[in-house]
Amino acid sequence: MQRVCGKEGLRLHLLNLPWFVWIILPVLPLGVVAYVAKFYPKHLRSLIVWTRAAILVLIQTTLFLFSFAVFPRLAFFINVLALPFGYHLLDHNLKNHGIERSIEGKVF
Repeated sequence: MQRVCGKEGLRLHLLNLPWFVWIILPVLPLGVVAYVAKFYPKHLRSLIVWTRAAILVLIQTTLFLFSFAVFPRLAFFINVLALPFGYHLLDHNLKNHGIERSIEGKVF
């Protein structure tokens, strides 16, 4: 799969990403499921919690693939810095819907 992005014709080769990208990619949803199970155990049957968690997984996956395709040398740092921010946004969004975390404290 080859896409052209921007005026300069920057080519994104998603299939030519390193092998470890394709191994780590399925682990991202497991991290979100573990986070939800730990911090929201009372709300595990709530559709809004799992909808927001699925959106977070999609955002994490997109950022992960895009960062390795465009900025391969900085991709690891981009993703490490973005993880706490994504979980913070999840917590904030769920708090706006009246769903509080069961365990208080910082994300990381």
